[in-house]
Formats: sequence, C-alpha cells, structure tokens
Amino acid sequence: MPAGQALRGTQALSVAVDARENVTVGGWAAPGTDFGAGAITYRGPFVARWSMSGAPLGSWLLPTPSGHYADVYDVGVLPDGSVAFTGTFDGCFTLAGTSYASLEPDDSYDGQRDALLGRLSATGAEVALRRFQDDLGRSLGLGSLVVDASGSITTAQSGWGRLLGLGAVGPPEDVAPGRPTVSSFAPDLGTRWVRGLDPLASGLLLAPVGDGVVVTGDLAGPFELDGTWYTPRLRRSDLLHLKLRP
Repeated sequence: MPAGQALRGTQALSVAVDARENVTVGGWAAPGTDFGAGAITYRGPFVARWSMSGAPLGSWLLPTPSGHYADVYDVGVLPDGSVAFTGTFDGCFTLAGTSYASLEPDDSYDGQRDALLGRLSATGAEVALRRFQDDLGRSLGLGSLVVDASGSITTAQSGWGRLLGLGAVGPPEDVAPGRPTVSSFAPDLGTRWVRGLDPLASGLLLAPVGDGVVVTGDLAGPFELDGTWYTPRLRRSDLLHLKLRP
C-alpha cells in the first residue's frame, strides 16, 4: 500500500485481527493510496481489510475535502465480519444515506469536532453511524474500542457522558469536566450501558473478557469505586485494573 502524495501522508492508526486472521486497519489515507482496487483520488479516514495472505477484501473511505477534518481512531471486528469504528469529524459528510454536519461545518478546522461510532459491513459497505453532539456543538473525547465474542462494542471516552444516550452520567460537566466513562453498545449501535468513573491520569485501555471488560488506567490520586477508595502506592502513579460486567 504505497503512501499517497499529500501534506499528510497515509497513516495506520488502529489494527484488528479476526478469527480467520484477516487484518483490518483504520487510519488516514492520502490521494494515491491503493488498497488493492486501484489508487484513490480523494483523501480521508479509511477502513481496509486484507486476508492473511495479503489479498484485499474490501475498503471504505470517507472523502474529506480541504477545510474539513475527519479521522478514524480505532477499529474492531464483530463475529459476522462487520467492522465497528470510532472517529471524529468537523464539516459535512454522508454515510449510509444520511447527511451529517458539525455545528460550524465551514470553519476550516477551528470548530468543535463531533465524536462518531460507526459500523461497516465485512466488505466495507456503510451500515450505521452514531454521532455524539449536543445543540451547542459539545461532544466526547473518544478513546479505546473493543468488540467481544457476542458482538457487543465497548468504548472508553471522556467528558459529556450524557450524550451517550442514557441520560446524565455522574456529576455535571461544569462540576467534574472531562470525567471518563466506559460504555457498551449493541451491534446496531444502540447504547446498552454506561459507567462513569473517577478521573485517572491517562486515557483508559480496554480488553474484552468472557463476562465483561477489563479497564486499565494510570492511578495518580485517590480513586473511588463502589464505596472503596484506592490510592497509588508508588510516589508518582500506579496501574489500576478493574473489571466491569454488563
């Protein structure tokens, strides 16, 4: 996959390998990049898949014109081979027949970027999208994404937990800004549950396990969970691991 010719070159930002050892990559593609079906003429975030022997199995690109912004952050593969992805955008685009626009779509990178959770088919066809934004343009800070054996999608993010679809989560944003949350979504992207957490010193990393998800972060100060307080044993910070169940 040769890099395209542009100010921003082609970048792989996330990778997932399924049970058949197919490799799915998400990132940013510059014009001239070839995913196996010929060089593309647009730039934008992409999701592409190859077999373990390197044969192309499908790709998707969200064309992003100059003055607009978009990225794919993380990808995960569902049991049926479809792909869940997180990302962000500032501008206008259409996905699965629906048009979307950020609060100030023509502001050339300076506006609020909306968080996205999307799903593509196994061959890269557009299936569904959720955008997390309120009427003032406020959105989430997305982080890790994982998919378990049942097809449930779990994400970690910070700030504005009420936008995840189940109402208020924890203290208001003006009282506790940027508070981390972990949320689970069904394969159709409907919200299953949301859990708010105390602030940690880093973004959260996720790993699916048989009956839930393991969450890891850096503990640099007091942290309360279900009535129990935890503090770092080292002078600067400790690792914190916790398990959440549905």
